[in-house]
Amino acid sequence: MGVYGVVCMQQACGYEFTNKLHRMFTDVNLSNDLNGKFAEYVKSDGTDLGLTFSIMVLQVSLTGRTSALHSASWSYR
Repeated sequence: MGVYGVVCMQQACGYEFTNKLHRMFTDVNLSNDLNGKFAEYVKSDGTDLGLTFSIMVLQVSLTGRTSALHSASWSYR
């Protein structure tokens, strides 16, 4: 999205919402990068975890909650 799109979104939805949405996308991209790097490390190390591991990290302020929300899931092969 270009600068004009961001300006229009800020006008329509407000600065605070647009800023939180941007931070959420940044966190999702960071989580995907970290998951990819972890998978590469495990593969290069020759370690078999026996499960598929993935985690998504978002800032607590983005969820609208005052306390931290923790969840994780694993799928066994």
